[in-house]
Amino acid sequence: MKTTFKLVCSELEDDELQDLTQKICRSIEEETGIEVERPKSVVSPGAKGGIVELINIADFCCNVASELTTIGIYSVFMMYFQRPSLKDTTVIIDITKPDGTTIKIASRDITLEHIQQLVIPPNDVDNAETANLSDNANESVDN
Repeated sequence: MKTTFKLVCSELEDDELQDLTQKICRSIEEETGIEVERPKSVVSPGAKGGIVELINIADFCCNVASELTTIGIYSVFMMYFQRPSLKDTTVIIDITKPDGTTIKIASRDITLEHIQQLVIPPNDVDNAETANLSDNANESVDN
């Protein structure tokens, strides 16, 4: 099962958010060696343009199977979110773990401990609960 990440940011245009997501996906693949997938949806037959696959602009998923992988993902997020062009921009990382647990982290509040929570020992999967790791994340999502 894969962990799904969705980037949410009302301060960026759709094309900017899509570009950021693509760059983060490429960097995660390069840093960790894991395959990152971009979910796709299919336009129904008869729709303008026929059957076309559309990528959800800010979603991606990957296997987060080890602590080493979490360090690589954390490093990539920090590399992008600390850039001058994004430093004052709040990006919410909405994460859904394989067990269905969701975590929301504001880019300015992300820590390695947040990302390390993505690796759940097999016996703890049934006991995992939904967590909001940043009060700021909820405020930013609501705005």
